[in-house]
Amino acid sequence: MASSRQYDKRSLQALSKRVALFDGITVEAGFFEEDKYGPENDNLQVAEVAWIQERGAGREIPSRPFMESSFNELQDFASGMTKVFVDLLGQGRLTQRLINDLGDRVVDVIRVTIEDWSSPPNSKRWADIKGFNNPLVHTGKMKASVKFKVEKR
Repeated sequence: MASSRQYDKRSLQALSKRVALFDGITVEAGFFEEDKYGPENDNLQVAEVAWIQERGAGREIPSRPFMESSFNELQDFASGMTKVFVDLLGQGRLTQRLINDLGDRVVDVIRVTIEDWSSPPNSKRWADIKGFNNPLVHTGKMKASVKFKVEKR
């Protein structure tokens, strides 16, 4: 039995071109090599400080797995990717804009996690020095340094 559906070859070719725009695209989010604290903090890379906070450093700095928590919160990221493909199929927004929207979402989640992180708290001594007790915020540099990059191989 023959199908009564007919496909528009031009529409399929256009769809193929839009889907090909994703080929080789990578999106990275987090902290990058060029982001550093100033000389008052030995020009440490922000990524290094974030890693220390994530994993901890003995008794002095307890583990605060904020990145792991952020990515766990992004479990609905897959639904965001579904939206990308639905928009592509429906000839919606531009591919680059959709990818940037997804990158912005990841950055926002990481920044909110940094801002809201509370456990384990700073030691009383360190909270007194800082003047407040937000374990992942001191100068605001780490939060401000979260970004994403899109690259095409």
